[in-house]
Amino acid sequence: MILKFQFFLPSSQGIVEKVAIRIGEESGCKTTLHREGEILEVYYKGEGEELEKVARLIGEEMPVTLFLKGAEVEKVEEMKGVSPANYPPLPRLNLPPCPRCHREMTDPNSPHYRNFFHHCNICGYPLPTPLQWSSTLLPLNPSTPTDKGENFATPLEENSTISPFQSQSGGSTWEEKKKEKKKEKGEGEKWEKSTSKITHSPNLNLKEGDGQTQFSSPNSPFVELFEKLGVHLLEEKEIQITTMNGKFRVVIDEKVGEAPIIVARDLGAVERYFLVERAEITGLGAIEKPAFHLPPTLNFRKEFGSSRGSCLVKLPDCGVLTILMATLPDEVQLLGLYPTDVTPHLNFPLPEKLQTPPVAVGSNSRRGEPLVEKGERGFIPVYLPSPDWKTPPQIAGVCNNLGAYFAQIDGHHLVKILPREQLPPHLSPKEAYPHFAILTGVIEANGVENRQLLCYALLKGEGSGVYLYSPHHGFSPYLTCRFKFSSFGEIFSQIEKMGETGEKLISNFRKKMPELVESLLQREIAGEGGIYYLWGVMGVLLEMGENWREGVKNLLHRVREVIGKKGPRIDYRGSKTSGIDPLWVIRTAISFRLAGVAPEMIAYGVVESFAEYLNNLYLALEREIDLGGAVIAGEMAQGLLLSKLYTYLERNFPVYLPWGTPTDGEAMGALGSLLIASKVEESGS
Repeated sequence: MILKFQFFLPSSQGIVEKVAIRIGEESGCKTTLHREGEILEVYYKGEGEELEKVARLIGEEMPVTLFLKGAEVEKVEEMKGVSPANYPPLPRLNLPPCPRCHREMTDPNSPHYRNFFHHCNICGYPLPTPLQWSSTLLPLNPSTPTDKGENFATPLEENSTISPFQSQSGGSTWEEKKKEKKKEKGEGEKWEKSTSKITHSPNLNLKEGDGQTQFSSPNSPFVELFEKLGVHLLEEKEIQITTMNGKFRVVIDEKVGEAPIIVARDLGAVERYFLVERAEITGLGAIEKPAFHLPPTLNFRKEFGSSRGSCLVKLPDCGVLTILMATLPDEVQLLGLYPTDVTPHLNFPLPEKLQTPPVAVGSNSRRGEPLVEKGERGFIPVYLPSPDWKTPPQIAGVCNNLGAYFAQIDGHHLVKILPREQLPPHLSPKEAYPHFAILTGVIEANGVENRQLLCYALLKGEGSGVYLYSPHHGFSPYLTCRFKFSSFGEIFSQIEKMGETGEKLISNFRKKMPELVESLLQREIAGEGGIYYLWGVMGVLLEMGENWREGVKNLLHRVREVIGKKGPRIDYRGSKTSGIDPLWVIRTAISFRLAGVAPEMIAYGVVESFAEYLNNLYLALEREIDLGGAVIAGEMAQGLLLSKLYTYLERNFPVYLPWGTPTDGEAMGALGSLLIASKVEESGS
């Protein structure tokens, strides 16, 4: 009998494929895989019991991923695709524990209990060898004090090495170890796992294999280590640890209230302390373990004494945080994380290129789509349709910490990573037309190069605007924003010249808020640019910064603090000379300031109204020509602007994003630059 599982996913990060292959091996079924576009088909051939095991393992071990859109299963007569041995190589990614590893790390009956160097071929973080780690809370040998007292530099034997990979087939199983221990103590003596202090130097003889860590002794040093870490945290209210994302100061109780990152014990804790929607619950539980900006509930405000409007919240996203939270009593529901440079209580070397900053995600769209905003974990390779290149490009995306993704075009999969220093100069993502490169990359990655599209290049710098793309004529400007101001004195003067209402508005502003007006006249806002610059000016007007760069940064931050779902309507109007008339935006904000509207709410309206304006552009153009969808990319396509614009557009039209990568465009820019270069070379121009 043959079962066919269909998985609908726009990315080829390899998580689903790897789990499917492992399940086939463990069930004894013949397995083949077939990929066509965004559909991955996995076939299993076997007897009833074998296929029953396949179904059970898929239910238990297939992790939720942000990029899996759905799955189906059916009985078929024949298999398609290739065997796992002939399937294109899959990328090695830095990922939080998969369901199996999570169970084993938190199961006292597992030989991998409390071992944060516990990796498999699906999840985990590659670590350097030889590895030395240290803890200021666990002595090497209590009976033989070291020169540093309770501190030790390395619990490993001298010149020993440690690797995160060890074959499951190697070494004794947990049950075998218990039997061996019983034999040593006598047949009738009950053996129990020791939780006493370690009185010997733990010998961690670890080898490379397909995914499990083996200790030479069942008395894992990590059990006592995390118990000591937990006790220290409960007593002192903070500890310093190394996680797979870098070094952090971990706090509990009232210190959690203002922490830049909050880690929740589980989804129940999230629902108790934060206002969360169904799509966000699903996203928080995904294997990528993204962080969501969530409004706190009254429970959070009472318990932690905080008045913030939004918190960056995630579940434990690495082995260290997973085990630490499992060690703490259930009363500890939230941990606060502060980045630190202090040498941690738990310390191990983690090269910068292996650190994985959290990915922030928003999901305010109608269907609850998780929108990747930022964070290196967002650079999960996307599926690339096969383009008709004479010389296939090799670089499909660039990541700040990890280098460049190498594209194996034959299988349309990104199979390995090249260091930045090995990149040829002409493969830089910063080409002459970065906005065209980013848009080209998104269009090609989504396979819609034969459609007529409205493209939103939401960039901080040059090239920001809206472009009409057609297969025959390329990109044509539809809306570009170029204007400049020297001071608020110039702005007030220009508004006064807009007619009697403008003159009256500025007069009232000077009379009712003279101190603010005088302060604004002293601010340095000289510059020119697009919407990003305009929002900077708005930030200064709303007293969120001393200059326009500081103003836009704080404006976008304060927008997240707004609890409401709707802001005041800011007037965005088109202009023949500058694309958008900035004076109408500014005068609307002044009107709301005079009316006593809170600056945070005005800032919310500034961003929300721009998203609505961009949506109206699509609606107007769609009445004139047949559009095949909208493309969104750029550094500004984050947070509220991204979620609102996506929500408006996807109600009625297809929307194409750089799925699997943040919308800031670096990875898509690299791909687009290569596309443009290859087409220029092909045409001979």
